[in-house]
Amino acid sequence: ILFLREFCNEFSKSHNSQIVESITQGYNLSLREHHNWVVRGIFSLALRSVPTKEDFIRAMIPEPDLYCSNKHAVLRILNDDLKQF
Repeated sequence: ILFLREFCNEFSKSHNSQIVESITQGYNLSLREHHNWVVRGIFSLALRSVPTKEDFIRAMIPEPDLYCSNKHAVLRILNDDLKQF
């Protein structure tokens, strides 16, 4: 749960199109200290499959057409929701 909270916090602050940095920062702040070098390597490999921020948001919202027509409003609502974490 700590990882998800840290990821959401970083994701809501990020303005670039990649979420790898948000995931990495969330991992570093929560789980990294508990993992050995093997698990850290697996995490690093898993980062290669992370979607772009836009693809991630499209997968998270119930109506992708709404996102396409009004990206700024959807992002503002999502950021407000994520700040609660």
